[in-house]
Amino acid sequence: MKIESNIEFKELCKAWSVPADLQFDLDLPAEIKQILSDEIIVNKYGIRLRKTSAAHPANGNEVLTKSEAEDSNNHFHVDNYVKPWSNEGVFRLGLKTLLELADKFISKGQKGICFTYSFMSTDMRKMWNKKHGFEEEAEDEIYISERLSFHQIREGETLFEFDPKQRKYEALLRIEI
Repeated sequence: MKIESNIEFKELCKAWSVPADLQFDLDLPAEIKQILSDEIIVNKYGIRLRKTSAAHPANGNEVLTKSEAEDSNNHFHVDNYVKPWSNEGVFRLGLKTLLELADKFISKGQKGICFTYSFMSTDMRKMWNKKHGFEEEAEDEIYISERLSFHQIREGETLFEFDPKQRKYEALLRIEI
């Protein structure tokens, strides 16, 4: 398992006492357990979870690469499952869910899969809004932005690079198996 993260991800782990090996205990909500127990489907279009993922293949008329379409179809959010809601709670649940999902794929013999986690706290979101000219929205109630996804690793189809100059308003984690 290859794990990469950006500086913002590491800073949040440190601030919220997430161990460097990313191993911590967390009671997962029933809805997350259901996602993690979903059947893995592999077909000519790629890889997905039977009930959780969409099943829309990329075709020649789309601008998306196969990896982009697959990643889009296989993305989900965990913020609605955190009670009481908090930045740290959502971050920890997203991280734990992604790690458990990667472990599930490994246990089923899957290889060549990339899992990504993008997290933007309310403070990160406010900074992003101000930088991009959304000052009027910067003082409104701000919500967390988070996204978990996975796709097959295909030659020439890297979805994102860790560029600290362009992504300093979000914490990123990538796991490759």
